[in-house]
Amino acid sequence: MSIETSMRPLDALDVRIARRVEVLLTDIDDTVSTDGRIEADAYAAIERLTRAGIRVVPVTGRPAGWCDMIARFWPVEAVVGENGAFYFRYLRRDRRMLRAYAQTEAERAHNRARLDRIAAEVLASVPGSRIAADQPYRIADLAVDFAEDVPPLSREDIDRIKSVFDGVLHGDRSIETPEEIRARETRAAAVHSRARRDRRNRTRPSPAPAAARGGWGGYFFSAQRLTMSS
Repeated sequence: MSIETSMRPLDALDVRIARRVEVLLTDIDDTVSTDGRIEADAYAAIERLTRAGIRVVPVTGRPAGWCDMIARFWPVEAVVGENGAFYFRYLRRDRRMLRAYAQTEAERAHNRARLDRIAAEVLASVPGSRIAADQPYRIADLAVDFAEDVPPLSREDIDRIKSVFDGVLHGDRSIETPEEIRARETRAAAVHSRARRDRRNRTRPSPAPAAARGGWGGYFFSAQRLTMSS
């Protein structure tokens, strides 16, 4: 059986299926927005969906600072930000923001320090590169701007930024402190020791801890920026 994967107009959706929709997840950039702006008809459409009982949840790579505002002021149920690092939901009746993160506070602080070192490496390696203007409002990732608020960089420069990110994903040790290197090697030795024990006992190998496997979420390539997710 073949599955159709091409985009179809919304008016082709069966009315019986449409009536069962309870939640709508949507990107923001170039989906809700047009040429970088949220136009009145798009905002009104979100308002109509909410009034019809459909919970609208934007899912975006934009920063926590923006997402706080979106959750408070847009007619939405919640917002997922920084490529899945968290979701914010404003409880209007209680006038309280619910914030849920994919990582613990300690993990976020640790990864923030690593991302700061990656940012420094990008700026040193690629003259003319810029950290995104919204970086101060980010919690869990690093955005490098190459065409949004800066003159477009060349294809070669973009590839050099990617190579720095790839180095992180593939184990480049230049962005680790000596303490992190020792901790990683200790974890790896423990994993290898457990694997040898499992082989002796003829049991299925135990899964390696997330920290030993890496733990970086990857990077996301848009038309204007590269975003490294921890």
